[in-house]
Amino acid sequence: MTKKEILEIRKQFTPENCSLTRIVTGYVSPEKELSMFAPKAFLSLPEEEAFKYFDIFKAALSGKKGKTLYDIEYPTVNGSSDEENMIRELRDSRLTRPEITENFCEKIMDSYNCPEGYLIVLIHGAYDIPGKTADDEENFDASDEVYEHILCCICPVSLSKPGLSIKPEEKKIEDRIRDWVIGKPLNAMLYPAFNDRSEDIHSLLYFSKNVKCMQEEFVHAMTGIQDEIRSGEDEKLLFGEKFTDCTNGSADYDILYAFQEKALEVLESADTDEVKISPKDLGSMLQSSGVEEEQAEAFVKSMGDVKELNLGNLVDKSKMTVTLPDATIKIPAQYAYRLEVKEIDGRMYAAFPIDENYVEVNGIAVKAR
Repeated sequence: MTKKEILEIRKQFTPENCSLTRIVTGYVSPEKELSMFAPKAFLSLPEEEAFKYFDIFKAALSGKKGKTLYDIEYPTVNGSSDEENMIRELRDSRLTRPEITENFCEKIMDSYNCPEGYLIVLIHGAYDIPGKTADDEENFDASDEVYEHILCCICPVSLSKPGLSIKPEEKKIEDRIRDWVIGKPLNAMLYPAFNDRSEDIHSLLYFSKNVKCMQEEFVHAMTGIQDEIRSGEDEKLLFGEKFTDCTNGSADYDILYAFQEKALEVLESADTDEVKISPKDLGSMLQSSGVEEEQAEAFVKSMGDVKELNLGNLVDKSKMTVTLPDATIKIPAQYAYRLEVKEIDGRMYAAFPIDENYVEVNGIAVKAR
């Protein structure tokens, strides 16, 4: 799903645009006991409660691709898989069949690793997809598809912090009553994915608050995939490791600067917010940036079974970072060309030209020399 497509679904989590029909929740205790709560029509919820749920749902579709949001395709056999059939049956039931809902929650409980209690929140939505005019404006009269989907959120449940409360009208200060609080989701799944502004029944969008709570065992159990889920940071580290190995550490600043410029040019000219690149094309880009042909070929070979990487994860669009043994230099991307790494009096220096006679040090103007 693209950024625009994610935002389009996220916009439904408001009172004005709400397309949610039904909500079911289930609490899993630290002892792995599941307690299901009665399903409700979402529009029947009290306004304040609905707003709190909207915040949870928005959080489940927040962040960046490769950092908190991941596209996952089901491994299909004869057109589908058991895991895909399970969540599709849940979607098609519109959360009206308790046995299907409870079986799905039990599947989560069996594979989700959490020592504390947590709440499973399931919602069903039916979004009437508006058509698009020539100037990319929404045209609700041209709608010819309803996007029916399930959003599953897994939220931590924790005891509120102890403290004191004040009752001014009674002139009292007393111990505050602690209660169990539902937090923002740690993980979530949107099924089916909303690809090309239409349902894609063979894919879903997965949310993980951060890399530490990726819950890969849970993802494998719920989707049937066997491959490791690579975060944006994982891809960046993989690229850096293979690049260093294949160039034997011989690449200089100019090569990496040239690579970053070529990558940014591709990203800026793309008509999508996510550019996938194969190891072969990545090797060609490295070679055109100054890497020797043999080294570029070795890089491609070293990537093994990796089919593609997200180019945006390999470079920083906003800055160039140069890390030295005792300092770190961060330069805005548009000025990275001005940095020079050169030898002066037998020592290597990272030099950046100064156009004015004054510079600022900790916000204070001082002479450059």
